[in-house]
Amino acid sequence: MTRALTPLFLTPLALASLAFVGCGGPSAVAADPPAPHERTEIPIDITRLTPEQSDEIRRGHASDPTPYLMRSRPIVFQVVEARNGVHEVRRSGPLTERAQVMVYAQGEADGDRLVDHGWIQDASGARLWEMTPANSVHGGGDPRNRKSVATLWLEPGTYELHYVTDEAHAWGDWVGAPPEREGFYGIVVFNLAGIAAIRERWREAGLEPD
Repeated sequence: MTRALTPLFLTPLALASLAFVGCGGPSAVAADPPAPHERTEIPIDITRLTPEQSDEIRRGHASDPTPYLMRSRPIVFQVVEARNGVHEVRRSGPLTERAQVMVYAQGEADGDRLVDHGWIQDASGARLWEMTPANSVHGGGDPRNRKSVATLWLEPGTYELHYVTDEAHAWGDWVGAPPEREGFYGIVVFNLAGIAAIRERWREAGLEPD
């Protein structure tokens, strides 16, 4: 099933994508109890913007000279509300400038492996970042919920974001308690310079909360 990518990332969380059906087995509750959970703060929540804030972001797009609007885009790409049994792919437009991003990923553990997880790869297919058991922690809710947070640089070029799930415990069909931000289940890659520019525009327009 193929859907077209939405360019502004200001629509509801179920953004358009290329989606490929995958496969996997049922997951099981992790044997060990979860570590104490601390909710991750994200740099912007586009699901909670006021109409005026969204309009200001669109005005920033209109004056952005970069091909993929990287000076005004809050999110490079994302897979959210990920359901069971999928392999979803998002492709970026061309990045013409080096970009610092924050990766916020949620997934599912089955023992010592991840059965819902994802990665970022470049145009050659080389993986630049991947959610793993080692770089993830308890994500709130059910013990199987995991999350991974990272800050990295993307060099000029094009990129793909991949996210795969097994057949149990995902958005809309939780077996146990959902993770800390269930509507963000998957991966969001935040564009930190773009968000800083957005917040500056909001401050100038009197739209940034104190």
